[in-house]
Amino acid sequence: MIRALLVGILATVLAAGEPGVEWSVDRSAIAVGDSVVATLVQRWPAGWEPVGDPDPGPDLTGVFVADLPPAEILDGGGERHRRWRITLVAVRSGAWALPRPALRLRSATGALVTVTAPALTVQVGPEAMPVRLPATRALWTRPPAGIARSPWPWIAGGLVLMTGIGALILWRRRRAVPPVPLIDRTRAALAAALAQPDTRAAASAVSLALRRHAGVVWDFDGAGATSREVAALLRRLGDAVPEEERRELLRILDGLDGLRWAPGDLDPERVRPWAEAGRRWAEGVHDRLAQAAPAAGGR
Repeated sequence: MIRALLVGILATVLAAGEPGVEWSVDRSAIAVGDSVVATLVQRWPAGWEPVGDPDPGPDLTGVFVADLPPAEILDGGGERHRRWRITLVAVRSGAWALPRPALRLRSATGALVTVTAPALTVQVGPEAMPVRLPATRALWTRPPAGIARSPWPWIAGGLVLMTGIGALILWRRRRAVPPVPLIDRTRAALAAALAQPDTRAAASAVSLALRRHAGVVWDFDGAGATSREVAALLRRLGDAVPEEERRELLRILDGLDGLRWAPGDLDPERVRPWAEAGRRWAEGVHDRLAQAAPAAGGR
């Protein structure tokens, strides 16, 4: 009898508190092409366990994700918290109903529970920012005779014209500067990622650089795709992507995801082998394409 009572009290303590998902944005009205920073908070009692990784990425496949950094871990007070700050980009006007990320848990009693984020809508486009016309002005009238004409309008017009000519010359000079090759941009991005002191941030930056490189090579939005989406896109391209290059890239991205979501403190040097493997992969793709270019031109 006493043992059964203790078991019941323990189950009650473990079940204390309720899981929840909070979902908010920093702006509720934006223009097409603008971004919003959405904050996602998942919380659940300490006695509960998530079913799989608490990753919101699969629930965001229908929107353009500009940035999805690793979660902030805010455990304490008998609860476990995960917080993401996700940058989403609006691609069309109208009422934008954001996805509702779900959290799947197993309670202390073993029951499966799903908690879904609340509905959230952002107004995008002209309806969000109505046109504001200036105040009406009186019709222009000819100045009375005898009033001397000021030379300042002519001076101001000349200055505006000279400024426009100078801006045009500068713009043409900038266009004449050759763009930085993709491989050099990727090398610089990987070096900058390794300079970050936070292991998870460095792993996220390395993954972003490699996904962006693959997106430019095979013409898809690599920066806005998750590792799983990159795998699906590369499989869809078929023979256009050599099997060894596809398999190596997915291996590196999977290893980086493991560092991004690993618990506890991690040594930043653990990112370096993956970054070096990513650099070798990008250089290999670059060399293959450079060798194939003359052959394609000869045909």
